[in-house]
Amino acid sequence: MAQGEDVGDRELCRRVAEGDRSAFGTLYDRHAPAVLALVLALGAASDSAADHVHEAFARALRALDMGREPGRFDLWIRRIALNVVRDSLRLAYRRYERATDPTAVPDVVDGAPDADLAIVVRRLLRDLDRPLREVVALHFYQGLRVEEVARVLGVPTGTVKSRLSRAYRRLGAALSGGVSGGVRGRRRRDSPQTPSQACAGGRSLEKGEVRP
Repeated sequence: MAQGEDVGDRELCRRVAEGDRSAFGTLYDRHAPAVLALVLALGAASDSAADHVHEAFARALRALDMGREPGRFDLWIRRIALNVVRDSLRLAYRRYERATDPTAVPDVVDGAPDADLAIVVRRLLRDLDRPLREVVALHFYQGLRVEEVARVLGVPTGTVKSRLSRAYRRLGAALSGGVSGGVRGRRRRDSPQTPSQACAGGRSLEKGEVRP
């Protein structure tokens, strides 16, 4: 069978374990765009996001070479990417703690009333606690269902729902207090709904609504 869209991830992982590097290239091409979007939503700097993606896939390749058999590659690679970003942010925070010049840290929120809502929301996400930022990034920016988010994070579905509700309340309060109501986020037709579109489209983030 020729490799391509008709070959499932599980079969490609099996081929990678047998030494087929072209199979891993197919996995990379298939999932790298979503992983890149995830690391950006999690707060990675745009100039280092591609490095995070490459590191995530490098870790996945090493694991597959050692015989790891992921149930679902798409969820597994997201979890690996999430850990890569966590490691990077921990390192950045330690560097910041050692820094003596607080002006070296850029402002998180741009209060300009004409700022694009989607950009503002992404900046607001960086102010959320890490557990809240992660569930929003996976649920809205990645379009995963609650149970899939739970599998990626390794937590119960009830924990995911609780974190989502808290995150939406905080985002809703920040948006209503600092962003012009006339600002609307742009959404690609093929992309999952983001928190900004949920707000602009009529769903109240303050109510903490969670889709299953």
